[in-house]
Amino acid sequence: MISEKNIVQHELVGLDVEVLECTDLSKKGARGTVIDETQSTLILSDTKGESKRIPKAECTFRFLLNGDTIDVVGSLLLGRPADRIKKRLKKW
Repeated sequence: MISEKNIVQHELVGLDVEVLECTDLSKKGARGTVIDETQSTLILSDTKGESKRIPKAECTFRFLLNGDTIDVVGSLLLGRPADRIKKRLKKW
């Protein structure tokens, strides 16, 4: 089950997220649902259906999970999504 302790090792697609801090001030405050992820970016879809590519390394994110918020420093999310998930599976 996804939680604050293991969110960086889980699938992020489908989660609602807000950019709390970013070195690119135009990205700060961006909100949406994660629709895709690459090694270095999260791709969000906002309420208008427009997508935004957000760099992981430059931002701090706030994810909404089961009514709670979880803040994650983006550098912890760097890497291929499949590799992050595989690390979790190896621990089991």
